[in-house]
Parts: sequence; C-alpha cells; structure tokens
Amino acid sequence: MAERRSDLDALRGFAMILGIVLHATAGFFSIPWPVHDTNFNSGLLLLYLWVHGFRMPMFFILSGFFTQAVCEQKGLKKLIRQRMDRIAIPLVLCCVTILPLNAFVSRKASQSHHREPVIESIVRNEIQDLRTWIECGGNPDHKDAIFGRSLVAWASFAHNLPALEFLIQRNANIQATDRTGNSPLHYAVFVGNAEAFDVLLRHGSDLNAKNNAGSNALQAIRSSPFQASELTTVLGLVEKRSVSDVKQGRQAIWKTIAESENLLRSFHGSMEAGVLDELVAYYWSFRGSDRFTLHFGSYQLHLFDTMIFDHLWFLVYLLWYLLVYAGLTAFGWVANHKTLWLAVFATFLGQMWMGPLGPSFGPDSEFGLLPAPHLWIYYAGFFFFGTALYKLTSAQRWLSTNWWWILPLSSIIVFPAALATIPLRFLATLLQPLFAWGMALGLMGAFEALFKKPSPTMRWLADSSYWMYLAHIPVVILLQSLVNSWPVSSWIKFSSVLLLTLFVLLISYDWLVRYSWVGRILNGTKIRPRSPTEVLKASK
Repeated sequence: MAERRSDLDALRGFAMILGIVLHATAGFFSIPWPVHDTNFNSGLLLLYLWVHGFRMPMFFILSGFFTQAVCEQKGLKKLIRQRMDRIAIPLVLCCVTILPLNAFVSRKASQSHHREPVIESIVRNEIQDLRTWIECGGNPDHKDAIFGRSLVAWASFAHNLPALEFLIQRNANIQATDRTGNSPLHYAVFVGNAEAFDVLLRHGSDLNAKNNAGSNALQAIRSSPFQASELTTVLGLVEKRSVSDVKQGRQAIWKTIAESENLLRSFHGSMEAGVLDELVAYYWSFRGSDRFTLHFGSYQLHLFDTMIFDHLWFLVYLLWYLLVYAGLTAFGWVANHKTLWLAVFATFLGQMWMGPLGPSFGPDSEFGLLPAPHLWIYYAGFFFFGTALYKLTSAQRWLSTNWWWILPLSSIIVFPAALATIPLRFLATLLQPLFAWGMALGLMGAFEALFKKPSPTMRWLADSSYWMYLAHIPVVILLQSLVNSWPVSSWIKFSSVLLLTLFVLLISYDWLVRYSWVGRILNGTKIRPRSPTEVLKASK
C-alpha cells in the first residue's frame, strides 16, 4: 500500500483552517453575515477575496486526489464505505446538531445588531423616534456605520412607508447609495416592497442607477425570491420577509412597470446586454423559478435556493462526485490526460455563470438541497483534475520545484487583474479560474516541497481541522458579537476572534472529540497515549 501523503494531509487541513479565517473576516465589510462591525476594513475584504478565490477549488483538487488514491489502494467498495463514514454520517449528524445551533446563534446575533436608535425605530416600523431625532437636528441623509445605508434605504427595505415619506418631505436624498452601490430603489425591488417602489418613482428615483456590480434596481426583479427572503435578516431586518410577500410585491412592481410605457421602455432598456450576459440572466431566472419549488402546506422549499446545508454544502457536493466517480469507475473509466483538459474546461464553463445579482469574485455560495448546476460543473472540474493528477507523478514533481514563482505570479499579477475585471464577464471567466488554479497548484507544490517529511504535529493538526471546520461557525459568530464594541482596530478584533476560535476548537478536539466515537467517524480510531503512571504500572 502506498505511503500516506503527509504534505497533502497538511494542505487539506490548511484549506479547512482558511475557511475559519474567511468567516472571521466576514463581519468587517458589507456581505450577508449575522454580525457586522462598525469599522469597514478594505484590507480584510481583500484577504477575504484572496482566500475565497482559491480555497474550495484547492480543496476539491485534494478530494479528487485522495479519492483516486483510496480507490487504487483499497478498491472501489472500501472507498465508498470510507466516504460514507467520513462524509455522509457527519453530514447527517451535523444537520441535527451543528446546523440548528448555527441558525439559532445567527438569528440571535442578527437581532442584536448594534443599530443606532433612529435606525432601530425605522426597522421596527415606528416613526416617532425618527421625527424627534430629525427635529433635534439629525441629518435626513444620515447613513449607518455598518452598511453605509441611508435612512431612506432603511425605510424602503423595512417597508416603513410613513418613515419614507417623512424623510422625503425633509428633502432626504432618495438616490443615496450604500457601500455596495445599492440605492433605496434597489432595496425596494429586491425584497418586493411595491409601495416603497411607487413612492420612490413618484419622487424621481432613477431606475437606471447601477450598483457596484453594474446592476440597476429593475434587474433585481429577476433574482430568486427565496434568496431575498433568506437574506433579509442578515441584511438588517428584525423579521424575515416571507417568500410569498417577496413574490407578491415583485408582481405588483412588475404590474406597475407593465402599465407604463415609459417604465416598460426603461425596463427593456435596462435588460439589454451582451449575448453572454443575456444567457447568464436567463439561467438565473430559469433556475430561480417556481419549477423547482416544492410545496408543503404553506411552506415552500426551493430545491436550489432555500438554504439547507449552510457551510457544510461541500459535503453534499463530495457525495455527488463520489456517486459519479463510482459509476464511471464501475464501467471501466480511468482518469487520464484527457480528463485533465476536460476538467480545466469545466472550471471556466462553470465560472461563466457565476453571480446571481451581477458580476462577482470567486465561486458563488450555494446551500440548497440540490447542487447549483453551474457550481457543480465548476467544482467537478477541480475534483476530477485531482483524480487524474494522482497518477501524474512527473506533474507533481514539477509543481514541487516551480511553486516559488507560481504563487507570487498568481497573487501579485493574476489576483489584482481578476479583481479589476470583475464587471467584464468574459475576462472574469478567464482570470478568476486562472487565479484559483495558480494558487491551488502552487500550494500543492509548496507543501510537497516543504512538508514532505511526516510530522506527528502536522498530522494532529490535519486531523483536528475537519472537526474545527464543522463546528466553527457558532464560535466565530459569538466571538464576533463579543468583540464588536471593542474600541480597537479591526485587525485586532479579527485576530482575537480567529485565535480564540482556533484555541477553543483545538481544545475541544483534543479533550472531547479525538478519542471519542465522533473522532472515530471523522478520522478513524485513535488510541489515547497512556500517562507515565499507567506505563509504570503496566511494566510491573
């Protein structure tokens, strides 16, 4: 049997820990997340984008590599059994333990946003505190410190029509944008607030104003109502807006547009785009449609867009890839050079469809019951590349001697170029996977060159990383909530959250998990080292 690759074990652990780094940064800039710090930090945003651009592609290459290794060393049946033990069982257990805890902690954190009183009153659909605040000299164009969102946008988002009309009477800027470039009209359309849409239009809001992703407000009408519903609380509302309310509101907005020749002309004009962008828009509209909705009484479940698996979505994808790999292998398929090129092509093909609300950086985040088709294709490319790479020892040696220039080239040249071309879908389709490939393969070569010698410490850390990633979300969110009000820099808060999270999870792994039945499921049986006293007794 071939020797276990300690270098790639360490790299897989590194990829897991990078996931914790990623989520520890998430509260310091404007993305959907339960906790937000009042200090926007562009450096942490860059760190987030850098990690997000390559971490999961690298993980899936490693998964494909190890899948091929186990299959060749132990056979297909034992591969399937091992993957059921290591992937399917943890996924089922987490669905009834960690994921409900994630939801509970996230909901509590979202509800305890450190909002200013004037914004809190708007969100709770009140107006008296807003009136008092304005009469005491408050600025009608005030923006909150977390999202950079104007009071008009908050009123449009929260469906607080009295507050919206009061602010407009006080000459508030109805075009004011937040940090992501979204205007009040963007928010009204996104969550289906038809009355706010009508009020804003009546007072001259610009339908064609675009956000940072290059999308105007009308384009949000084609986005998934399920995703909009799921995001309302993490974007600041106290209660989730129901899918039905989002749908009905958007239907009313569409009726308003259809009844006005000028609005209809603006709508069609806003949807004009290149052929590629049109195809992408059609894909997202089709995928988000009610064709894929299951109804259970009043509850609606969208197969792609209802969030089910949270940060454990990758386990579902691994099970799908195992199913395909097992089927192909059973019929005599063998990974070869052709597999490499088809796999590379699949990643560029998958990248082309990224971005439900316009161009974005890195792979989309999808948590639905079924894998998103474009994301499935994208990660399948990396996975099956890994299966072919296992046999190409010459390619592995080449990576181990050339990583020193691949990594700087990817980080210093390709990464900035990929960021600069986010709005240009064709170039983004080329440069973003190129960055992922460069970083993933460069790190594989670096770890082979630097960590080839087996190390008990690295093996221990690699084993612990699986547990740490499964359990880290509630810990990260709780710590982010605790440090949120510290009067220190964002980097100190981020570092504190990260180090404390790692400490708590490492201790819990060693004391509670490693030698327990949970540890046996995650990493196989481990024998607890005997204490010196036990050794002496045994020797007598």
